[in-house]
Amino acid sequence: MSSKKTSQSEKEKKLEKLCGEIKSKWNEILRLQSHLANVEAESKQLREKTEALEKECREFNSRPDVIAAKSEVETRNGQIERLQGEITRFRKLESMLVAQCGQVGIDPDQEPVNGMSQETIFSKYQQLQNDERAGKLPVGSAHEFFRKNETELRAHADSVRKTEQSRDASSQTKNL
Repeated sequence: MSSKKTSQSEKEKKLEKLCGEIKSKWNEILRLQSHLANVEAESKQLREKTEALEKECREFNSRPDVIAAKSEVETRNGQIERLQGEITRFRKLESMLVAQCGQVGIDPDQEPVNGMSQETIFSKYQQLQNDERAGKLPVGSAHEFFRKNETELRAHADSVRKTEQSRDASSQTKNL
Protein backbone atom coordinates (compact mmCIF):
# COMPACT_ATOMS: atom_id res chain seq x y z
CA MET A 1 0.00 0.00 0.00
CA SER A 2 2.80 2.29 0.71
CA SER A 3 4.04 1.70 -2.77
CA LYS A 4 0.63 2.69 -4.11
CA LYS A 5 0.73 5.86 -2.00
CA THR A 6 4.15 6.72 -3.32
CA SER A 7 3.10 6.02 -6.78
CA GLN A 8 -0.03 8.08 -6.24
CA SER A 9 1.93 10.94 -4.76
CA GLU A 10 4.42 10.86 -7.62
CA LYS A 11 1.60 10.96 -10.05
CA GLU A 12 0.09 13.93 -8.24
CA LYS A 13 3.44 15.71 -8.25
CA LYS A 14 3.88 15.07 -11.98
CA LEU A 15 0.33 16.22 -12.54
CA GLU A 16 0.93 19.37 -10.51
CA LYS A 17 4.18 19.98 -12.40
CA LEU A 18 2.42 19.52 -15.75
CA CYS A 19 -0.41 21.80 -14.59
CA GLY A 20 2.18 24.41 -13.61
CA GLU A 21 3.86 24.14 -16.99
CA ILE A 22 0.50 24.39 -18.75
CA LYS A 23 -0.42 27.48 -16.68
CA SER A 24 2.99 28.98 -17.50
CA LYS A 25 2.53 28.28 -21.22
CA TRP A 26 -1.04 29.56 -21.06
CA ASN A 27 0.17 32.80 -19.40
CA GLU A 28 2.84 33.12 -22.08
CA ILE A 29 0.18 32.63 -24.76
CA LEU A 30 -1.97 35.33 -23.13
CA ARG A 31 1.03 37.67 -22.92
CA LEU A 32 1.86 37.02 -26.60
CA GLN A 33 -1.78 37.57 -27.61
CA SER A 34 -1.77 40.88 -25.75
CA HIS A 35 1.52 41.87 -27.39
CA LEU A 36 0.17 40.82 -30.80
CA ALA A 37 -2.97 42.90 -30.24
CA ASN A 38 -0.77 45.93 -29.36
CA VAL A 39 1.38 45.40 -32.47
CA GLU A 40 -1.73 45.11 -34.65
CA ALA A 41 -3.11 48.34 -33.15
CA GLU A 42 0.21 50.15 -33.72
CA SER A 43 0.36 48.75 -37.24
CA LYS A 44 -3.13 50.03 -37.96
CA GLN A 45 -2.20 53.48 -36.59
CA LEU A 46 0.96 53.52 -38.74
CA ARG A 47 -1.06 52.53 -41.82
CA GLU A 48 -3.55 55.31 -41.13
CA LYS A 49 -0.77 57.86 -40.60
CA THR A 50 0.99 56.69 -43.79
CA GLU A 51 -2.22 57.02 -45.77
CA ALA A 52 -2.79 60.49 -44.30
CA LEU A 53 0.76 61.53 -45.20
CA GLU A 54 0.41 60.15 -48.72
CA LYS A 55 -2.84 62.06 -49.14
CA GLU A 56 -1.22 65.23 -47.80
CA CYS A 57 1.73 64.70 -50.16
CA ARG A 58 -0.59 64.28 -53.16
CA GLU A 59 -2.52 67.40 -52.16
CA PHE A 60 0.73 69.35 -51.71
CA ASN A 61 2.10 68.21 -55.07
CA SER A 62 -1.12 69.19 -56.82
CA ARG A 63 -1.01 72.78 -55.57
CA PRO A 64 -0.47 75.31 -58.39
CA ASP A 65 2.45 77.01 -56.64
CA VAL A 66 4.24 73.66 -56.15
CA ILE A 67 3.63 72.69 -59.77
CA ALA A 68 4.98 76.07 -60.87
CA ALA A 69 8.02 75.70 -58.59
CA LYS A 70 8.78 72.25 -60.01
CA SER A 71 8.51 73.63 -63.52
CA GLU A 72 10.82 76.50 -62.58
CA VAL A 73 13.36 74.04 -61.16
CA GLU A 74 13.28 72.02 -64.38
CA THR A 75 13.74 75.21 -66.41
CA ARG A 76 16.65 76.31 -64.22
CA ASN A 77 18.27 72.89 -64.45
CA GLY A 78 18.06 73.13 -68.24
CA GLN A 79 19.61 76.59 -68.15
CA ILE A 80 22.38 75.35 -65.86
CA GLU A 81 23.18 72.48 -68.21
CA ARG A 82 23.23 74.85 -71.19
CA LEU A 83 25.51 77.30 -69.33
CA GLN A 84 27.85 74.50 -68.29
CA GLY A 85 28.12 73.55 -71.96
CA GLU A 86 28.91 77.16 -72.87
CA ILE A 87 31.52 77.35 -70.10
CA THR A 88 33.17 74.22 -71.46
CA ARG A 89 33.14 75.69 -74.97
CA PHE A 90 34.56 79.01 -73.76
CA ARG A 91 37.33 77.22 -71.84
CA LYS A 92 38.30 75.38 -75.04
CA LEU A 93 38.30 78.67 -76.95
CA GLU A 94 40.37 80.31 -74.23
CA SER A 95 42.85 77.46 -74.39
CA MET A 96 43.10 77.86 -78.18
CA LEU A 97 43.57 81.62 -77.86
CA VAL A 98 46.30 81.21 -75.24
CA ALA A 99 48.07 78.77 -77.56
CA GLN A 100 47.78 81.23 -80.47
CA CYS A 101 49.07 84.05 -78.27
CA GLY A 102 52.07 81.91 -77.43
CA GLN A 103 52.69 81.29 -81.14
CA VAL A 104 52.75 85.01 -81.95
CA GLY A 105 54.61 86.11 -78.81
CA ILE A 106 51.77 87.78 -76.91
CA ASP A 107 51.66 87.25 -73.16
CA PRO A 108 47.97 86.54 -72.45
CA ASP A 109 48.46 87.15 -68.73
CA GLN A 110 49.95 90.63 -69.21
CA GLU A 111 47.59 93.35 -68.08
CA PRO A 112 46.99 96.14 -70.59
CA VAL A 113 48.87 99.34 -69.78
CA ASN A 114 46.56 102.13 -68.65
CA GLY A 115 43.69 99.85 -69.63
CA MET A 116 44.96 99.72 -73.25
CA SER A 117 46.11 96.71 -75.22
CA GLN A 118 49.38 96.66 -77.17
CA GLU A 119 47.45 97.21 -80.38
CA THR A 120 45.69 100.24 -78.92
CA ILE A 121 48.98 101.72 -77.69
CA PHE A 122 50.52 101.17 -81.14
CA SER A 123 47.52 102.82 -82.84
CA LYS A 124 47.76 105.79 -80.47
CA TYR A 125 51.50 106.07 -81.18
CA GLN A 126 50.83 106.10 -84.94
CA GLN A 127 48.13 108.75 -84.45
CA LEU A 128 50.53 110.90 -82.41
CA GLN A 129 53.17 110.59 -85.18
CA ASN A 130 50.64 111.62 -87.82
CA ASP A 131 49.39 114.57 -85.72
CA GLU A 132 52.98 115.62 -85.04
CA ARG A 133 53.81 115.56 -88.79
CA ALA A 134 50.64 117.51 -89.53
CA GLY A 135 51.67 120.16 -87.00
CA LYS A 136 48.78 119.49 -84.64
CA LEU A 137 51.17 118.49 -81.83
CA PRO A 138 54.56 119.79 -80.76
CA VAL A 139 57.62 117.97 -82.08
CA GLY A 140 58.69 115.15 -79.71
CA SER A 141 55.20 114.28 -78.47
CA ALA A 142 55.23 110.91 -80.23
CA HIS A 143 58.78 110.21 -79.04
CA GLU A 144 57.80 110.97 -75.42
CA PHE A 145 54.82 108.60 -75.74
CA PHE A 146 57.18 105.98 -77.22
CA ARG A 147 59.54 106.26 -74.22
CA LYS A 148 56.67 105.87 -71.75
CA ASN A 149 55.28 102.81 -73.57
CA GLU A 150 58.44 101.40 -75.12
CA THR A 151 58.05 97.89 -73.61
CA GLU A 152 54.51 97.47 -74.94
CA LEU A 153 55.34 98.93 -78.35
CA ARG A 154 58.35 96.62 -78.75
CA ALA A 155 56.28 93.61 -77.61
CA HIS A 156 53.65 94.54 -80.19
CA ALA A 157 56.29 94.84 -82.91
CA ASP A 158 57.70 91.42 -81.92
CA SER A 159 54.26 89.82 -82.05
CA VAL A 160 53.59 91.36 -85.51
CA ARG A 161 56.97 90.11 -86.71
CA LYS A 162 56.28 86.58 -85.40
CA THR A 163 52.85 86.58 -87.02
CA GLU A 164 54.36 87.65 -90.35
CA GLN A 165 57.10 85.03 -90.07
CA SER A 166 54.54 82.37 -89.26
CA ARG A 167 52.43 83.44 -92.24
CA ASP A 168 55.44 83.47 -94.53
CA ALA A 169 56.51 79.99 -93.35
CA SER A 170 53.06 78.55 -93.95
CA SER A 171 52.76 80.16 -97.40
CA GLN A 172 56.17 78.74 -98.34
CA THR A 173 55.04 75.31 -97.17
CA LYS A 174 51.93 75.58 -99.31
CA ASN A 175 53.99 76.57 -102.37
CA LEU A 176 56.10 73.42 -102.09
